[in-house]
Amino acid sequence: MMRVRRANYQDNRMETVPRHNESHYRRADFCLSIHANAAGNRHNVFFGGPPNIGGHGIETLYQPSTSATHSISRDYADIVQRHVYNFGKKYGQIERSLRIYPSSATSLLTSTLMPTVLTEHGFFTNFREAILLMDDAYRRGSALALANAIDEIYAVWKGKM
Repeated sequence: MMRVRRANYQDNRMETVPRHNESHYRRADFCLSIHANAAGNRHNVFFGGPPNIGGHGIETLYQPSTSATHSISRDYADIVQRHVYNFGKKYGQIERSLRIYPSSATSLLTSTLMPTVLTEHGFFTNFREAILLMDDAYRRGSALALANAIDEIYAVWKGKM
């Protein structure tokens, strides 16, 4: 049986350590961290400055490792990226691709004991994508894409048991 738990119930930044501590505390089999990205000056779009158009698109990050747990992260990241991008391209989103995250970049990807994937659904510093990220249809579609990815991940996981 699969149970989904939300770690952050507020629309704010949650520090990284509580994120992976929450995953460990709940004995999660998989950790999916959902984000909106930023590039350059994060306040450009919202405070009247020019939008940063350099950062745009959808990407999924994972931490490679020789351990079995983190090699599974690559498989799960492929699934998440495929589902999220297939939805996002309907809105003109580009695929930034599946990315290997440097080991020093985030403790969420390096400190969890379970397969962990971090997905970015667009850049809130890019004006066009900021509008998308605030759009209910885009957010619901992204959520449905993630739900479908989780269903596929669960089927893969269940098949390996």
